[in-house]
Amino acid sequence: MRTKYVMFWALSIGNFLNGLSFVLAGVFRIRALIQGTYYDHIDNNECLLGTPFGIMMVIAGQIPALLNVFTTFDKVVALQFAPFYRGQPIFLHKYVYIALTVILTTFQ
Repeated sequence: MRTKYVMFWALSIGNFLNGLSFVLAGVFRIRALIQGTYYDHIDNNECLLGTPFGIMMVIAGQIPALLNVFTTFDKVVALQFAPFYRGQPIFLHKYVYIALTVILTTFQ
């Protein structure tokens, strides 16, 4: 079970982070409405870097997408190169995909 659902667990964590970023955006927008600063003019850089949810929305939105790309790539490789794929430790590929996702989203 530990090695079978590794990509599903990573996708669940990615979707959780994505959902959390939207919840944080809503909380901070409600706070801005209550404080009366919601309609103040904010430029793009201040919105992205000045709010705690801006960067999180950018990064967390890419995690599930990249994991889906790697899962699809894994399925294509499994179908096209079945003899080679059967001989390899599958769980190691999945950990490499998760590590690539973390690296690509961190250093974009």
